[in-house]
Amino acid sequence: MHCVITPPVFQPLAQVYLLLGAGAAYGALRKPGEDEVAFTEKLLLDVLLPAVILSSIRARLLETGDLRAFALTLLGAATSILVLSAAAAARFTREEALTAMYANTGYIPLGIAQALWGEAGVSAVGFYVAGNNLTANLLAPVVLGGRGLREGLRRAALFPPLYGLLTGAALGLARLPLPTWAEGFLHSLASAAAPLAMIVVGIEFSRTWGKLDPRDLKPYALRLLVAVPLAALLVVPGALKGVDARVALLESVMPSAASCVPVARRLSLDTAKVSRVVFVTTLVSTTISAPLMLALLGQ
Repeated sequence: MHCVITPPVFQPLAQVYLLLGAGAAYGALRKPGEDEVAFTEKLLLDVLLPAVILSSIRARLLETGDLRAFALTLLGAATSILVLSAAAAARFTREEALTAMYANTGYIPLGIAQALWGEAGVSAVGFYVAGNNLTANLLAPVVLGGRGLREGLRRAALFPPLYGLLTGAALGLARLPLPTWAEGFLHSLASAAAPLAMIVVGIEFSRTWGKLDPRDLKPYALRLLVAVPLAALLVVPGALKGVDARVALLESVMPSAASCVPVARRLSLDTAKVSRVVFVTTLVSTTISAPLMLALLGQ
C-alpha cells in the first residue's frame, strides 16, 4: 500500500460529493417529508441493495469460487458485536450505542467502491454489509430495545440484503448461469443503487443541517477505536488482500447509518438525538475520515 495522493485518484470521490451535493440541494429546495425519504430508503434497502449484493457476489463466486471473501462478512459481524460491547462498557446511552454499532456500511462505501474498484469493490461491500447490518438488526431490539430474542431474529430474517447474499452465494457456488434477460435486469437494478444512495444521504444532510453538535461525535469516536484496529488485524498480516483489504479499511471509518432513525423510532429511542448523530458522523466521515483512509491506501 502506498501513501501517494494525486488529483486523478480523487476524481471518483469527487463524483460521490457531487451526488451528495445534488441530494442536499434537492432536499433544501423540495423539502421532502419524512414519509417520502423513508419510502426511498426502503426502496434502496428492499430492492436495489439486495440486487447489488446478489449480482456482485454471484459474479465473484462464479468467477473464482473463493470463499475467503466471507471473512469480510465475519469481520462486519464481529465489528458490530465488539462496538456494542464497548458502548455498554463505556455506559453509553441507548441512542449512542445504536449509532456506534449500526454503521452506513452500504450506501456510502458502495458509491466509493464502485467508482474506485468496480465490481470487485461492490461485491466486497456486499459481503461486509451482510455481516455488519444483519448483526446490528439482530442485536438492536434485544440489547437496546428490551425486546426478546424472537424480535431480534425476526428483524434479522426480514433484512432484505441477507436474501441477496444467500441467493448470490448459492447461484455462484452452484455455477448456475442466468438467462440474458435476468442478467440485464439485475445489472439495471444494481447500477441504480449507488447514485440513488448518495442522493438519499444528501437529502438527509439537508434535513438535519444546522444541528451540528461536537458531542454527537462520541459514538463515531468509539467505532473508530474498535473498527479500525480490528480491520487492520486482518489486513496487515495478509488475511485480507487486494480490494477486500481496501474495502475492510474503508468500512472501518464509515459513519452511523440513516437506518438508525427508523430503528430508533421502533425502539422508542430519541430519534432527534439519533438524527443529529447520523448527520455529524456522516459529515466528518465523508469530508475527513474516508478521504484520509483513501490517501493512506494510495487510492
